[in-house]
Amino acid sequence: RRQIVPVTPRSTAIGLAFTGFDAGAEYHFNPRTLLGVQAGRAFWNDGNKSVTGEVRLQRALTYSKRFAIDVGPRARTEAFARYMMPQSGLFTPEFYQGYEGFVGAHGELGRRLTYEIRSAFGAQRLTGWSDFQMSAETASTLSIRLPRPFALFANYTRRNYNVVSGFGSYQGFYLQLELQP
Repeated sequence: RRQIVPVTPRSTAIGLAFTGFDAGAEYHFNPRTLLGVQAGRAFWNDGNKSVTGEVRLQRALTYSKRFAIDVGPRARTEAFARYMMPQSGLFTPEFYQGYEGFVGAHGELGRRLTYEIRSAFGAQRLTGWSDFQMSAETASTLSIRLPRPFALFANYTRRNYNVVSGFGSYQGFYLQLELQP
């Protein structure tokens, strides 16, 4: 995947972006409980590299094809090869840690349309030496199954971030056309 990171005006101006690869696995203890792990590697266009990881435990409280609710905890981390503030003048963390609880609703509307709405709240820190601060995220996805082999996804995400000297947030809207085997 290739993603632009418009976190600050300066990062937007220089087109800060990364190309990344992710892999994950899930283990289902039973039909309602799963443990998921994900790892990734990102190559930034400013010469930096990062490694990501996520672990989540998810429990379905109610489940049907039309409407399901799931909850659970998750831990996320990202470690960067170099602290880039001296080179780029941008705030770039050398280490990210987040511990959150999430709740989500998802389901299907007809044969071709699926939806998901998810919120997460917890604590995060953007440097190895900073204190943990509040984190909040809201994400939604609408998926439309087009005639095979295509699928169309619309995603909206809003997330806060706490830098050493202040508080901010970012939001993004993404359209994705996927080719499925």
